[in-house]
Amino acid sequence: MSWDEAAKLVMCDNPLMVVTENTSRGYNINTFGQHIRLGFDGKFSESRVVRNPQHTVGEMMNEAQQRANNAYATPLPIGQSRYFVSTMGLPGQEQVLSVAREESFAEGKQPTVDSLKQALIAKYGEPSQENDSGANSNLYWEYDPSGAKITKGSPRLQICRIDVGSDAATSLSTACGVTVGAGIQGASNNPGLARSFAVTTQNGAQAIAVLKSTEDALKLAADARKAKELNDASKNARAPKL
Repeated sequence: MSWDEAAKLVMCDNPLMVVTENTSRGYNINTFGQHIRLGFDGKFSESRVVRNPQHTVGEMMNEAQQRANNAYATPLPIGQSRYFVSTMGLPGQEQVLSVAREESFAEGKQPTVDSLKQALIAKYGEPSQENDSGANSNLYWEYDPSGAKITKGSPRLQICRIDVGSDAATSLSTACGVTVGAGIQGASNNPGLARSFAVTTQNGAQAIAVLKSTEDALKLAADARKAKELNDASKNARAPKL
């Protein structure tokens, strides 16, 4: 999908969902001074809060107390969901490279961990690998660039296992095709119920190809611009006084 198509789809997730360009995350390529939209965040809109020095000091003291007591702070408000979508391409032509979605379930509306697993398997098939620590369950579906499923015993199994979550870094490899990762966190008072849920998907080989083609096209455009500037200067510049 294009950047704009993906943004419209994410906003359809919930009437409160808003999309903002993320300028703090990106890929290590030379953009030659061009502005490329490297991705966007989808989050619930929040009421505007007018802050004063007392509010700020109070928040700092509360955060310090939580750290001192080793308190757990939920990164996603209960009952909300969020997205991070990374993109790459020439300006105005950016396309999606990876998608991550998280959801935190409100108490009383928590699905069972097993029902989420079964829903994932119904959508993606049997996972390439699965880890279950009791409190957390992780499932991965991995394919090579030809579309063949990566099975147990293959060295690509670990190479292509992606980090799951909206805050996770994107790691790409030409050895990997479509990969999907899902993480289910059980509720503290009943690990059979899901407290939160996250899914991330990408296509490593395809994404790397897009990164390279984008950088190559940007370099060609930059070289053409420099050549034109030199040509214009040779025709229009005043002769220097020697």
